[in-house]
Amino acid sequence: MAGIEGLEPVSMIREARQTDIPDLIPLAIEALKSDSYPELQIDRSRVFLQITTCVVSKANFACVSEQDGKIVGAMGVVTVPHAFYTGNQAVVVMWYSKKHGDGIKMMKLFMNWLKEKKSVNYVEYSLPKKDRERMVKILRKFGFNTPVPAFCMLR
Repeated sequence: MAGIEGLEPVSMIREARQTDIPDLIPLAIEALKSDSYPELQIDRSRVFLQITTCVVSKANFACVSEQDGKIVGAMGVVTVPHAFYTGNQAVVVMWYSKKHGDGIKMMKLFMNWLKEKKSVNYVEYSLPKKDRERMVKILRKFGFNTPVPAFCMLR
């Protein structure tokens, strides 16, 4: 859609498709680099595997933000059995958008998807290093209400 001067192009949030995977890889790498750990090296093949897992399996969730035919954001969630408890947990492995406001739209879509998944009783999202306070406020609005401290050791 050609933009009208002064008007921002409209974006669309939709379910991710297998044909989106090649465009999602550089976006995921950009997201990882924006809040990365310099001690860790991003593995492109693992990024591909994680994205493919989110997009292909109906047990998982994947959506994209598209603007003028280009993917500018994505959210991916992997659903796995709990290690020790009944039910499943959903782990948000990617939530990133270059278009302001689309992250919220993708989270709303995920929350609607989650209503259908009665076996999922735990949702986990690891906070980024930057914008942590802002992200906590956003997550609380969506019902994330139990901060679970997690420590990691980078070697």
